[in-house]
Amino acid sequence: MNRQINSLLLILAFYVGLLLGFLWSERPLFSDPPVLAPVKLEKELSPKPLPKEMTVKVSIERSPDPIRKPSLKKKRPKIISKVYRVDNSLVRSGMALVGEKGEHLGSFPAITANYRVNLGFESYVKSLQSLGARFFIRDRRRRKLVGEVDFHTLYLSPIRHLNGLSPRSRIISSELAANQYIELANVMFGKGDYQMILLLPLQIDAALIAGMEKALRQSGYDVRNFISLQARYEKNSRGLWLVVVKGTHSSLDRITLRVRFNLDHLHQRQGHET
Repeated sequence: MNRQINSLLLILAFYVGLLLGFLWSERPLFSDPPVLAPVKLEKELSPKPLPKEMTVKVSIERSPDPIRKPSLKKKRPKIISKVYRVDNSLVRSGMALVGEKGEHLGSFPAITANYRVNLGFESYVKSLQSLGARFFIRDRRRRKLVGEVDFHTLYLSPIRHLNGLSPRSRIISSELAANQYIELANVMFGKGDYQMILLLPLQIDAALIAGMEKALRQSGYDVRNFISLQARYEKNSRGLWLVVVKGTHSSLDRITLRVRFNLDHLHQRQGHET
């Protein structure tokens, strides 16, 4: 009985093996997973473009320029040109500036004048002596006047007085005609360091300062701020003129001038001043 059962089991196992073999040959035991077909989206999502850089314009409001007021400062001319007659009015104005005895004259610039170009020494001496000017020999070391030049006698006279003369002296330098009087001083007063000087009447010096003060003030300058003034003498049918042609300012600027003074007007009106 047992043998029959075993035989049936073997037969059954055989058929089961055939069946399994058949099934195994049709389909592998392990199969690749099914490939899913790509799903096509109705609208493919395209990457959004990056936003463009935004240029921000910043406007800076400018405050309105302040209204420029016109300058009240008077525009200075390139050449300061004036003409004056040395008369009573100008003399009075000048005396008020320099003082009764010229004690304030040092506050104003000296006027250095060239006489050689238009006059020459002889004409220069005669013209200024006619206005009351006087020439002296001075000892430079002792700062003392030793004699008055007499161009008629070619001699040195004793000094009488200095009334009415300006305390500001003009040195006659590099003039051959002055050498003989300097040599004469060496003989008369002993060896020394001598020079010839000119002293103008104080009224003329005062009038020149008054004219220059007025001319420069009208052009925006203060005459006291000038270091020096350069001038030249001229002579024509209307008389003797002193023409101030240049001024050196304390800022070292050189100012072109043409300020003319008629010196003969004072001489014609009141004669010699000594």
